[in-house]
Amino acid sequence: QYYMVTYDEVHQLGHDDCKAWCDYFQLTPSGNMLDEATGQPTGLNIFHPISDAPPFDWENFRQTLSTFRQTHREAPMKDRSLVISANAWLAKGLYLAGAVFSREDWQAKADDLMDVVMTEIRANLETVYLDDVVYALSAALVGTGRSDDQQFLWHVLMDQFYDDAQGGLWYSQVAHRTPMSRIKDINDRAEPSPNGVFMDCAIQLYQCTNNVVYIDKGLSVMRAFMSTAMQSPSGCETYWFAVHRYWLAQQSVPYCSVQLGVAQRLGEDVLSIQVDLQLAEGYYLIHSTHFVIRDLQGVEWLQCQVDPVKSRRMDWSSDIISCATGNVRIQGRCRASTIPDQVVLEVPVCSDVACFDPVLVSLPVLN
Repeated sequence: QYYMVTYDEVHQLGHDDCKAWCDYFQLTPSGNMLDEATGQPTGLNIFHPISDAPPFDWENFRQTLSTFRQTHREAPMKDRSLVISANAWLAKGLYLAGAVFSREDWQAKADDLMDVVMTEIRANLETVYLDDVVYALSAALVGTGRSDDQQFLWHVLMDQFYDDAQGGLWYSQVAHRTPMSRIKDINDRAEPSPNGVFMDCAIQLYQCTNNVVYIDKGLSVMRAFMSTAMQSPSGCETYWFAVHRYWLAQQSVPYCSVQLGVAQRLGEDVLSIQVDLQLAEGYYLIHSTHFVIRDLQGVEWLQCQVDPVKSRRMDWSSDIISCATGNVRIQGRCRASTIPDQVVLEVPVCSDVACFDPVLVSLPVLN
């Protein structure tokens, strides 16, 4: 109703170009806007220009129409709500661009924007959604001097969204009472997946603090969504970006890369280990009854398995060697007198003609 006009209203303006306006915009007495239900003319007209070259003074027409709307129409209400997630993502973009192009004004604008975002989140804790909080955390991680915001947002995610039973984060809170949106997803659609962004944030926080709480949650999300991401890898770019960050943090060598490594306490003195490796062609993991764990005293292996294992003869040995190549998984349980928050597993790797220094796999110990 604000934008439409009747044919008579245009002519009542008394302007010399009224007829030219009506012809150019195809305005008719019966109206060129049809009722959606009946298909009948409504008497109202939409401004449909017939070309890009109006035969009248364009600015004069704009001013006349603006004055008419201000005096004869009630302006529609403006939606002044703040889209938290979009503004948080914009703040992150400004932080990154400001750093790349050495623009302190962009950094300052990002700080101002983050102040607004954090104020909105703190004031609306019961109504914010997962993307609001996760995107804000991602922005706080690239901004400077926002460690307090990082901790606050992390605790909001753990308290309001994280699923302790199955891993992953719900999109909405229980208080929202919206069952249709109480979902967990890893797919990227019009925007990055909040679960994928969270996984990346958790890995970054672990790299900065060495606190196993962060990597515990990050890896739980990785495992929770791995099968989904494998089924549709092209739709989960945010997930794979976080996986790539995790891979870059591993102490890999050209012939052996760590895909996933985790250790877990099963009791006061029992440790469970699982490591997935990828060995280059021509290199082998040499399987023995146990592996060395650095700086761990009194280690007793209860069970140790390498999969898949095959036997072959190497040039450097007269015995048949049990080894594994390609994608390899090491699984085992061991007992030790004390178990720290992080352990280093030595993985013996050889080629056909020589053996190398063990590959060191650093494993956070999760509870």
